[in-house]
Amino acid sequence: MTAVARPKYRTATVLIGFLVLLAALALAIRDDIRRADAQFAETAVEVESVITRRLDNLTAALRSLSGMHHAMTRLTQQELSAFAQEIERSHPYVQAILQLRHVDAGERRRYEQDLRDAGYPTFAIRSRTADGRLAPADARPQYLAVHAVEPLDPALARLLGLDAYADATLKTPVELAIASGDIAIAPGATLGRDTFLLIKGVYKGFFVPDTPAERLAQAHGAYALLIDAPTLLSDVVDDHPGLGIALVADGDAGAFDATLYARPARESADALAGLLPNRRHAADIRLGSERFRIATEAQLGAAVFRPADWLAPVATLLGLYLAAVVVVFTRLRAAEAAREAREKLFEEQERAHVTLQSIGEAVITTDPTAVVDFMNPAAEQLTGWRLDDAVGHHLNEIFSLVSESDGTALPDPIARALRDHDESEAAAIMVRSDGATVAVIENAAAIRDSDGNFTGAALIVRDVSRERNLLREMAFQATHDPLTRLINRRQFERELAAVIDDAANSDSRHALMYIDLDQFKAINDSCGHIGGDQLLKQVASHLGENIRRLDRLARLGGDEFGVLLHDCSIEQALQVAETLRHSIKDLRLHWEDRSFSISLSVGVVAISKTSGNLDEVLRAADAACYVAKDQGRNRVHVCEPDDQLLARRSTDMQWLHKLREAIENDALVLHGQTIFPLLPDSPHPAMCELLVRMVGDEGRIVPPMTFIPAAERFNLMFDLDLWVIGAAFRQLAKLWEKRPDDRRIFTINLSGQSLDHPDLEGTILALQQEHGINPHRICFEITETSVIANMDRALALMDQLRRRGFLFALDDFGTGLSSFAYLKKLPVDYLKIDGEFVRDILSDPVDKAMVDTIKRIGGVLGMTTVAEAIEDAETCQLLTAMGVNYGQGYHLAKPGPVEFMPSGAKIVSLNGRK
Repeated sequence: MTAVARPKYRTATVLIGFLVLLAALALAIRDDIRRADAQFAETAVEVESVITRRLDNLTAALRSLSGMHHAMTRLTQQELSAFAQEIERSHPYVQAILQLRHVDAGERRRYEQDLRDAGYPTFAIRSRTADGRLAPADARPQYLAVHAVEPLDPALARLLGLDAYADATLKTPVELAIASGDIAIAPGATLGRDTFLLIKGVYKGFFVPDTPAERLAQAHGAYALLIDAPTLLSDVVDDHPGLGIALVADGDAGAFDATLYARPARESADALAGLLPNRRHAADIRLGSERFRIATEAQLGAAVFRPADWLAPVATLLGLYLAAVVVVFTRLRAAEAAREAREKLFEEQERAHVTLQSIGEAVITTDPTAVVDFMNPAAEQLTGWRLDDAVGHHLNEIFSLVSESDGTALPDPIARALRDHDESEAAAIMVRSDGATVAVIENAAAIRDSDGNFTGAALIVRDVSRERNLLREMAFQATHDPLTRLINRRQFERELAAVIDDAANSDSRHALMYIDLDQFKAINDSCGHIGGDQLLKQVASHLGENIRRLDRLARLGGDEFGVLLHDCSIEQALQVAETLRHSIKDLRLHWEDRSFSISLSVGVVAISKTSGNLDEVLRAADAACYVAKDQGRNRVHVCEPDDQLLARRSTDMQWLHKLREAIENDALVLHGQTIFPLLPDSPHPAMCELLVRMVGDEGRIVPPMTFIPAAERFNLMFDLDLWVIGAAFRQLAKLWEKRPDDRRIFTINLSGQSLDHPDLEGTILALQQEHGINPHRICFEITETSVIANMDRALALMDQLRRRGFLFALDDFGTGLSSFAYLKKLPVDYLKIDGEFVRDILSDPVDKAMVDTIKRIGGVLGMTTVAEAIEDAETCQLLTAMGVNYGQGYHLAKPGPVEFMPSGAKIVSLNGRK
């Protein structure tokens, strides 16, 4: 090396040395800052875990309290006090438990007096005034009063009677808790400084309603925990004096936004702290329908740097690099390699630590003797032990494992892992040290060193309670009705089939009850499906309370229930059925401003060796139930051998089957009976009433009273009426095409079932347009009783069809109890006087007076009168003299096909329906 180059080399060496020195200082400072960041992150996660666990414990306690309320219907003062003492021991930051009671305006005075009589002489429902005082609450439809406070110290006794609905800060959270069925947060400023409330609604009955509307309608009140925020965080604050901690309620569900607790990070006095940014961490936790935010903050200062760790090596490096550049570079390379190794090791450790802290499975590691040396947060939550408390304890002290099937103790998982070649997995029930049980799947693996020696074990435990509960719920839903929680028809038939087999193979006797609610459709239509569902749940609960524990109650569908009575004679079954029928009378459905009474129709059948199979037993019980309904409802009918009522129902079922086939296959015909004008020179055209007949075997005509009762009983009248209207319109279109001079008015009967059907009007108008029918020559006959039973629907239908030109006749007038009161409301053109008044008009002056009155009132209202059932000439002459407009009866004309079709054919065959 030349002399000229040597100074340049020395200068370069010095510059390189200073650069190396600066780089070493920078790396050391960066390592210290990273170490400080990792320590802050670990501390923030620890704080978050502690606060989360405490809030989860509080919500669990509040859910347990509401569950106790539903299980016992309501909690007594003593039970609430005992629960409060238990909470106070385990959660010292709970200041009090509040019990809030839902009180209607009409119950207020009695409720206040009951509380005064119970030992609170000055009790009253109160609200907070503008200046913070408590005064008697103003009148309102409903109150949510603080019914009880535990513990009842002087500072909290002033809360008794406070109306949460009248407090602007409490009303919204309380309503949210009740409507959602979950936990809501409320500010506690009006109850105590630096406090907040956790609120859970409770409801009438044993079940939590399914929808917000039902929960609001059935609210019984609420329970609330009054939490002292500083006490909740006191030990966390003490353990981390320099850490800034904030607990914020984030009211995204509509409750409130507020900072429940905040302590800023302690500021450092050294100048370096101002140059380094503060470290911050925030985490959100869900609590019911609300959310908390936990924020932590720390300020870094000179204390994070450790000069003793890196100044000596740097000073040594500074002294040596001038003497030997090669040695300096070698040491720098070694230091860099060591730094990278430490950084990689730290990153791997940090990654493993964060992974263990964040995974959902519980991870527990032990030494070779099964003594715990580590637990992640998930394991702490699952076992109920904190890491600091669990370290040093044997695994069996933390929990034990038992079999899911029989509850027997399972082998030690660590020993099993060694026996099963280092790794094993099993499903089990974890029994915690506090007695709680959790369904888990655990996986145990042995930990070995490089020489293969056993140094400990790792146990991974996964909580599968939710999956198990889901499977149980799916199994429950497969066999139970979701509305009433009773077993469903499929499960009931399985159990009934087993009982029938038992009776067939032994001398045991059982019974089956088939129950149907009377007039349920009317209640369902009046109150809507929500009201109908509420009624079904009340009935299910009432029936379940009034049968034996060994009997089985099921909802078979709609408003039908079944009861399987084990080891029960038919006489005992009849007594049970009568007891249920009488007791149900006391049950009332109160919906909005209306109250509905309920009754049952019950069919009872004995199950013995001769009962037959499942279908036969069910069919007999169903038929017996319908016989009870046919006899007037609110009755019990027992299926007996040679039962004439059941035989008649069986006959009706046969005619129902034949009638359905006749409608489908057009095996029906129309006959007509002429209605003649009675007055001389009458301007009214003749009329013809169209009557339906069935074509039976070998072409025999079946009279209508043979199949009409079956159609009425089994709701087939609408289909039959539609067939008559369609057939009449088709044949009349052909008749008027051939004989346009035929001016007769044709009448068609409409049943009460058809009047109540929503599709009737649209179908009539569609058929009229299809066949080109003149509506002024079609008159629909409706009976007085069917109109009164369906008044609103009948008036709407008559109004719409009369606007299109159709005519209406009121048939069988005079049979109702309120005939004249309703007559002036009905837009009818013809008034047909019931034949009961016409038959004896010659001998009975009352009948004569009734006919005369009807004729006169009809004339005043502009209605044309028609007398039915005229069977002799003298009656016809008297009616003519009285001024009745039309006459109908066997004396004038009998029904027959020639009256309708003048062609002379005895039977009018019908074309296939379109």
